[in-house]
Amino acid sequence: MIEVRELRNSIVHEYMPDVIESIFVKALKLTPLLISNVELINSYCKTNYTLPKTKG
Repeated sequence: MIEVRELRNSIVHEYMPDVIESIFVKALKLTPLLISNVELINSYCKTNYTLPKTKG
């Protein structure tokens, strides 16, 4: 996940068009990892936490 954080920092702080292309290539490469992590987190939360009942 350090690689993802470093990529995020590159995206935020880069403004040169030729470098932006390589950043997006890296982002596309890491997308499956990010989606997988979100799915794992959602699954963990559904298993280990319950939402309070809402009024209505």
